[in-house]
Amino acid sequence: MVSDISNRILVTTAGLTDEGTRRSVNEDAFLVGDLSKANWSNSAAVQQFQMDDAGLLLAVSDGSGSWEGVSRCPVMLDFFWKQVRKLFTPQDVLSTLRLALEKTSFEFYQRFAAQEHPDFLGGTLTALLFHRRFAYAVHVGDSRLYLLRSNEFRQILKDQTLAQSIIDQGQRRPEDIAACHFKNVILQAVGATEYIKVSLGQMALRQGDRFLLCSDGLWEETPDAAMKSYLAEASDVGAACSSLVQHAIGQSGTDNITAVVAEVTGEDLPLPQDGETIEQTIWVRWE
Repeated sequence: MVSDISNRILVTTAGLTDEGTRRSVNEDAFLVGDLSKANWSNSAAVQQFQMDDAGLLLAVSDGSGSWEGVSRCPVMLDFFWKQVRKLFTPQDVLSTLRLALEKTSFEFYQRFAAQEHPDFLGGTLTALLFHRRFAYAVHVGDSRLYLLRSNEFRQILKDQTLAQSIIDQGQRRPEDIAACHFKNVILQAVGATEYIKVSLGQMALRQGDRFLLCSDGLWEETPDAAMKSYLAEASDVGAACSSLVQHAIGQSGTDNITAVVAEVTGEDLPLPQDGETIEQTIWVRWE
């Protein structure tokens, strides 16, 4: 039975991916999918979803290598999508996402890495699932999830990278990492090993929240202040998506670039409260 609450919550999405200026193969991929439907979409068109109890899934993946010259990320995302639909439990959405991503990694390790295909090194995967008044995140690698609420802009889950580990240990400052040769070394990738540790997040939604999922080809070329500005000033999610990707291309565009933007609205969601921070409305577990 579809809930009245969910019917008063709308999620508007847009996604865009570009191979960049120097790559001949786009190893990025994204999906947008209503879990009540059999298929997902990677259309660049703006889409609007009236929430139901099945939920809405967004995901971005950035591949490290290919197989026979073809990116495996769309296939990985499709497998992940099917696992989320198969395992979905409204009472425990985070466990659904964690188990679906663990199964995806195990499957692709068995298909490629365990069979010693040197051209396939796995991929990142960052996903966001909207269900009722909450959004749930799962993450492996260095693709990113950001939230813009009112005037506050924040990265939700940390990168699983050598650079982030060194920052966490107090050995370097975040502003020093850009010049380091190890800044792109990821500690985990979906499908690269038999088992992975996933990071998880849960966010209470507020009217007007705008989320950004993106690959490193976007965030490495776009300072936080610029990302915040593009998200805040765009007339809609489609314009925000296009502006972000075009900015990254204009900076150098040496990597594949992917962005998915989502905005939540609806009379059943509370407005942001005066003095309330994003930190007060989220729960995260980093790995």
